[in-house]
Amino acid sequence: MEIPNVGSIIEPCVDYSDTSSPPVNSYWSYENCSEAFEYGVSNIRVGEEGYADHLDRDNDGIACER
Repeated sequence: MEIPNVGSIIEPCVDYSDTSSPPVNSYWSYENCSEAFEYGVSNIRVGEEGYADHLDRDNDGIACER
């Protein structure tokens, strides 16, 4: 019995042929700390949603400190 070439019978799951639009960046941050404070958010740590370098004045990894 001959084993078929699986590469020829498995179809790709993802269609890479449509490259008309760039990928969407899912990362976001607050415009400034005033905006974060309006939403009741402060002390945003590196890696948390909303963190960005421009919000961390003393570069200690915590933005919009209170």
